[in-house]
Amino acid sequence: MKPIHLILLLPPTLLNFIAMQMFSAKWFVYMAVLTLSKGSIANNLTSATSDILDDLLENHDARLRPYIKGPPITVTLSAHVESLSSIKESTMDYVITMFFRQEWHDPRLEFNDTDEITMKGDDASKVWVPDVFFPREKNSRLHDATISNRVIWIKPTGHVMLSMRISLTLACDMELQHFPMDCQICSLNIESYGYNTKELMFRWRKDTPLKMEPNMAIPRFILDNATTNDSCIKTFITGNFSCAKVHFYLSRQMQSYVLQVYIPSVLLVVISWLSFWIDARAAPARVALGITTVLTVTTMTAGIQETLPAVTYAKAIDIWMAMCLCFVFLCLFEYALANYFLVVETNLNKNGSMLEGNGNSFELQSCQQTTPSNNQEPKSSKTEINEPHLRFRWMRHITARNLDYSARIVFPLLFIIFNLLYWPTYLSKECP
Repeated sequence: MKPIHLILLLPPTLLNFIAMQMFSAKWFVYMAVLTLSKGSIANNLTSATSDILDDLLENHDARLRPYIKGPPITVTLSAHVESLSSIKESTMDYVITMFFRQEWHDPRLEFNDTDEITMKGDDASKVWVPDVFFPREKNSRLHDATISNRVIWIKPTGHVMLSMRISLTLACDMELQHFPMDCQICSLNIESYGYNTKELMFRWRKDTPLKMEPNMAIPRFILDNATTNDSCIKTFITGNFSCAKVHFYLSRQMQSYVLQVYIPSVLLVVISWLSFWIDARAAPARVALGITTVLTVTTMTAGIQETLPAVTYAKAIDIWMAMCLCFVFLCLFEYALANYFLVVETNLNKNGSMLEGNGNSFELQSCQQTTPSNNQEPKSSKTEINEPHLRFRWMRHITARNLDYSARIVFPLLFIIFNLLYWPTYLSKECP
């Protein structure tokens, strides 16, 4: 009997089991062959990319710029600003964190492929990169969490892009005449350290050269605008060098200064006026009130100056605090005058009572001495007694109470006039 006949004699259930086992074995073999082929393809692609990169770096000298002894290479710049922070008036600087990108063409890095090559970290230093530096930089840092934030993309056409994430502390020349109602322009300058205009030129990218992080918050400032410029040329004894700039236009938010400086100082000035409603005879109350307001305004002024640089011109807040100090000091000085007139008024009342009570005896004594002897000079006792009365005659209508009544009107009126001159003068300046 043939083997095929033996197979036909087997039960149908056993035949189905044998068929399923044969199908599973074929599927396993198929998948194994497919996996091996994919792995082989991936290994071949990786090997091919590595070979291309090795060939590029083998024939590439990172010490020499592209187009050596030829036309200047154009480096296209772009930046994504992540944050602007720590804008300090005391040190006149600010901190910027950004993704800084540079693009250029290097014909030595052209290769035959469809995909670009990515080089990260230390490998990015194996190709030529522009020698960019930031003038007026006080401190800088290339971020390295969790790896060095630096990468290079090389396209088959030889176009190269270098991207890095950096934080810079840059100087910012501030004009503080209108502080805290001022506007500032802080710049980011980019230059080449060793390549002059015959070798390298900077250009900003035409589409979106500068991008700001959405909803970026800047402490105490509002970013009004940001512009780019690449037409500047710096001239040194070593030659002319291309440069690019970013200008940040900032306007200060003065709400905190209104709440912490202006309103408290106004209240102190108004409190100092309360002394005009206190009786001039209450010396302890008026002196304590006047000295307290003077010392408080002086302390506020000293605290403000600690956070500001020492400049040779007067700032808007300096003028405000100086005038507030003058007003509270004049209130204290007004009490000194009121106290003086109070003493004068008391003396006048005393002298008037003495003259009215002893007038007849003084007149009789004066008449008895109208005929002096040959060796004696006439006495003018009446004149001597009336001398104090005559000395304060011009002050007869000036009293402490009248002085306080006048101060209640004059001081608020002068302070209102000062405000009408102060605020329009400094708020009328428009930011560029």
